[in-house]
Amino acid sequence: MRKDHTSIVYKLAYNFYEKINDPIVNKESFFSLIYIFVKRKFFLRISNIYLPVLLLKGKEKYTDKDISVLYCGDNYSLNFVASMLFKENYEKNYLGTYFILNLSKILSETSQRVDITIIKTDRFFSKFLRKKGFIFIPAWINMRLDISKPFEDIVNNFKKSAIEDVRKIKKFNYTYELTNNLEEFNRFFNELRDPHFKKRVGNQAIPGTTSYFELKWAFKFGSLFTIKDGQQTISGFIVVRNAHSASPHFMGIKGESELYEAAGSALIYFFIKWAKENGIPLIKFGLTRPFLNDGPFRFKRKWGMTAGIAKKWFDVFALRVNHPCSEAIESFFEHNPFLLLENNAYTGFVFSPSPLSQEEEEKIRKRYYIDGMAALNIIQTREQLTSFLTKN
Repeated sequence: MRKDHTSIVYKLAYNFYEKINDPIVNKESFFSLIYIFVKRKFFLRISNIYLPVLLLKGKEKYTDKDISVLYCGDNYSLNFVASMLFKENYEKNYLGTYFILNLSKILSETSQRVDITIIKTDRFFSKFLRKKGFIFIPAWINMRLDISKPFEDIVNNFKKSAIEDVRKIKKFNYTYELTNNLEEFNRFFNELRDPHFKKRVGNQAIPGTTSYFELKWAFKFGSLFTIKDGQQTISGFIVVRNAHSASPHFMGIKGESELYEAAGSALIYFFIKWAKENGIPLIKFGLTRPFLNDGPFRFKRKWGMTAGIAKKWFDVFALRVNHPCSEAIESFFEHNPFLLLENNAYTGFVFSPSPLSQEEEEKIRKRYYIDGMAALNIIQTREQLTSFLTKN
């Protein structure tokens, strides 16, 4: 099939998805369940193939220097990228919507006008984009924890901050409960999940993660795991158990969580204990952004989790620097260390604008290394950064 015909087919399929999505997922039926499965396997991948293209301009988040970006991809990922790049408001100009294989012309036309080009797409197209000088950051990684070993060994692998959280959990006498009661689920969604998620994630939410009915389907196939302070529920998530693993989904924390120290940590700690007591050897903690300073990444890392390829999610951020590294570009890389996807493995990428002593390098390795990395690259000075980005 010719490339232009292929793009038309994908466009028609995605337009069909946008029209039918809300009416279907907001009704409970066997058909809606089948649709949700198909959406995750097919329609969401289409959204990474037929791409809106925007020119973004604003002040870089930490230097207040001008930075310009050509962004190609979905809106919720745009909001995430912009939150890392820009200080406050930024200009956004829509340039059109393109099939990924038809991007070459606009990439060439804009390369001299923008500092960085970022394409959120399907990793199927990585070979096509690698030839154009892009590096690849996975949009999502999987975090998991092997609990087949003795519980004491699991606890010994917790970071210092996790151990301190466990002390708080025991001090406040939190308890946990597993339930399949629909009224409890409704209370959880309305009082914890929905307000917590809207406040924490907002317009960066993956399609489906804010839908009552999609969460309810997950609940029907699993159970609600909640943390109690006396009789009051302060945090929870939906747990789906498989033959050899268990997975938590859709965390929610009570709005005034500052009154409940370590409510989120209590979820993780008691869930590990519950899974261990029930003979479950592996916990799959689900999707996390691959940026090493990101709050959810650091939160999961402190419990001894490892990073793995998200095999069911094919999204990547393809990134290319178009000019010699400016102060604004340097700042972006300095403040946003990440996992790089190379040869179907993850390597850590950390940038320091000035040379580091051996002791400083060791501190960085201790801070950022996580099991699952093939290596941790510490890039030092603008020259090394330019060389690394050009080489890749």
